[in-house]
Amino acid sequence: MVVLMSASPIIMIMGPPGSGKGTQALELHQRYGFEQIETGAIFRQISTEASAEGRELKARMNAGRFASPLFAARLVIGEAERLLKRGKGIVFDGSPRTLHEAELLLAALRRKRAARILVIFLEVLEQETVRRIVNRWACEGCEHLSPGAAESPEACAACGGKLMRRADDTVEVAKERWEEYTFRTLPVIQYFERQGFVVRVDGNQSLQDVSVETKQRVAEFFGFPPTRPPSSGRAGTRFPPTRPPSGGTKLGTRFPPTRPPSGGTKLGTRLSR
Repeated sequence: MVVLMSASPIIMIMGPPGSGKGTQALELHQRYGFEQIETGAIFRQISTEASAEGRELKARMNAGRFASPLFAARLVIGEAERLLKRGKGIVFDGSPRTLHEAELLLAALRRKRAARILVIFLEVLEQETVRRIVNRWACEGCEHLSPGAAESPEACAACGGKLMRRADDTVEVAKERWEEYTFRTLPVIQYFERQGFVVRVDGNQSLQDVSVETKQRVAEFFGFPPTRPPSSGRAGTRFPPTRPPSGGTKLGTRFPPTRPPSGGTKLGTRLSR
């Protein structure tokens, strides 16, 4: 593991649902020691507490009410400030999800004089994200998501817990999550691109090659020791590359058109995982 610099480095991993943000965040934690922040996990943890905030949050979740950007940003910023005080580097897993959250989070990080900020944008085609979502496994304990396979992996890569299929990982829900992503999160990525924070990684590659490229980008940006280049031939990989549809827009050249979803983002849901 690499010892992080004194000024805390910040990474935000962003992309559509099923792009592997949680997997890459976990690998960066294991390789470089970054602490992971995932909004859904924060919601679930607070909802189990006996505090007034915990009870209120649990009631909102049970009622299917939606989280406001201000509420989500306050929770994420609080966790980030706690880690920054301890000198920790941070990797944000799929957060922020809205422009207002992004503006609030960026202002807070600048106030805390965090080190340089890197946004890893995992670009994945819509049909590939749907395929991954309906085939992936979730941990019953920590809810970490594992790439799809015909049979369940032996155990959760994050905590060693038992894996299961999630009831809401269906084709219909996956398409709804894509709509939420294009309407809510793509503008955040565009905002960060204007700030000069974004580097793009082709998330349609194999899991192994995505991981290697992500670590190379991080190493180059922050001056960490380099990682090995990806192996040729993609032998033994889990995510086969998906071709863009014929006549379509080449990956990475423009953002797809957006339209508002039928509703907001539910508390505790993982729309951008």
